[in-house]
Amino acid sequence: MRYLKEWDVVGRALEDGRQILLARKGGILDGDDDNGLFVPVFDEFFLFPTRLHQSEQVREALKRSEFMRYEDLLKEAPETSEKIPLRLFARVAETHAVTDRDALKRLDAEHIWKEGFLEKRFEWGSVKGLTILVVRAYLLDPPVTIASKPAFAGCRSWIEDDEEISVASLKPVLSEEDFSKKRLRVRRALSGE
Repeated sequence: MRYLKEWDVVGRALEDGRQILLARKGGILDGDDDNGLFVPVFDEFFLFPTRLHQSEQVREALKRSEFMRYEDLLKEAPETSEKIPLRLFARVAETHAVTDRDALKRLDAEHIWKEGFLEKRFEWGSVKGLTILVVRAYLLDPPVTIASKPAFAGCRSWIEDDEEISVASLKPVLSEEDFSKKRLRVRRALSGE
């Protein structure tokens, strides 16, 4: 199976239908493209929830309106948990290499972060930019728990494993119509329409 590590709070926002995008800079151990931006190696994957660095960074970065909704996720959980709960499967609908800071500002209504958070991530490192993945999220029904393995550790975005998990009973978080509307809003924000 293929997993993308992401903060648990972002997974919850996808699960709630609050947002359909992932903003990626990449992990220290990830290979980037020739421009130094995050590469979406896979176009479908399970979301691997993590809380590594989440409590200190997310507490400061969440919009006030989102803070109460996700407050239970802001407690640091041990990354050494023996079981990893999987609740979401995602398919990449679009990938955008964003090198225009103003485009990120126009995305403000489409995500859970305070103004300036994505711009800060944009500026991090030697390469200025972010990769925006527009994803269609699906709930695993029922959720699946996998055993933690040493290979899952480290600051990397992608994990591959031999575990077999059925995707036969996936339920889309958003209807096709609602997803299409959100997708169009993200496109327009990024293009400046």
